[in-house]
Amino acid sequence: MLHPTTIVFPLLRALVLLALATTSACVEPTGVASKTPPTPPRFALLGGPDFWTRCTGIVCELNSTNWDATSQWWDFGHNAFGYGPQVLHTFPESGRSYLVTYYATDYQGNTYSKEAPVHILDVAARGVRVRGNRVAEVTWAPVYGSMDVYRDGELVTQIVEGRNTGTWSDNLGRRGRNASHTYQVCEQGTRHCSNVATAWARDD
Repeated sequence: MLHPTTIVFPLLRALVLLALATTSACVEPTGVASKTPPTPPRFALLGGPDFWTRCTGIVCELNSTNWDATSQWWDFGHNAFGYGPQVLHTFPESGRSYLVTYYATDYQGNTYSKEAPVHILDVAARGVRVRGNRVAEVTWAPVYGSMDVYRDGELVTQIVEGRNTGTWSDNLGRRGRNASHTYQVCEQGTRHCSNVATAWARDD
């Protein structure tokens, strides 16, 4: 007849080894990355909704600064709309301002907006004779802010906000008989500009 310890001890040893093997299988080894990818963070629009414009006459390029928006659209202020981060739009009239509203939606589905006036500059120029000198009279609208004035594509003067009356005279002197010159005004330091007008410096 077998002694009880001959049966009990081997059985206990087998149970202990089984328990150790089960515990080792349940513990993930140190340094092994989880197979579940982390959830990407979601942020609101960085810096808030914003945009900038660049115009030549009534044709304007409007650009969003919100690269992190999921959808973007525009209300141009005259029952016309556009979509996307960059749009090219032709406004119906020059010489006036339009209140443009830009909308952007973030990754969480929140919608933000920004309103800003877009000034559609209109310039006119005519050549006159003053005391024997040829003078180009340049006028523009709307009148606001500080302006850069260009003649033949070259910057010739800057008019600060406090002195911007919407008019400027370019004294061309006696030279350049029957010559013509082109004029354009822009918001100072930008390429947000008017149409191009021509003044004929003619003999009267």
